[in-house]
Amino acid sequence: MVKAELEYNPYLLETEIRFNGQKPRINSLVEKYECEALRNWIDKIPGIFYDEMNGYDFELEFSGTERDYQELKTIFESKGIGDDQVHIFHKNILDSRKEKNLKIEELLNWLANNRNSHFDFDQFKRDNDDLFEGLYPFIIINGHRLNTSAFDNTEVSVEQIDTVKELEHTALEDTPILINVTSGNYDQLASMVTTLKKEMM
Repeated sequence: MVKAELEYNPYLLETEIRFNGQKPRINSLVEKYECEALRNWIDKIPGIFYDEMNGYDFELEFSGTERDYQELKTIFESKGIGDDQVHIFHKNILDSRKEKNLKIEELLNWLANNRNSHFDFDQFKRDNDDLFEGLYPFIIINGHRLNTSAFDNTEVSVEQIDTVKELEHTALEDTPILINVTSGNYDQLASMVTTLKKEMM
């Protein structure tokens, strides 16, 4: 059976694709997505790989996290493409985000407890304070009546705003946004989404 290979490292945003051991042709559709996060184009993979492999009779060898592997399988299944058409298997498994975070925490604890004259750990922590000590933020639109006390004294920062217009000129690339949907604002959802799209572009 012919084989396609998809390697994706979400931590470095690196993607490598091969069709029958060969790199994609010049002007292949995958060139457009190789530098993007997998989640941004994962739903297009079945169609793109179908065109590149001249059909669905191939093996797909995936290297990446378990989460991304399961999502890839789900995408093919949702399009009615069974294991008899495209056999997907997980070759190289990357640590999950949770596992990575635990390893980073272990490393930081080790560095704190094993000081070295060649590495200024305190200065390293100061230089990277936003990475290690910063709160994980998200925004709730129409959320002032919600009780968010459960997030007090946690690493989560919640900002509650009344309308989407308050987000103007705010950097949103890495900030999750929740919309509190009620019977009173249901009709405004379309305009909220439109405004958010403009802010994100």
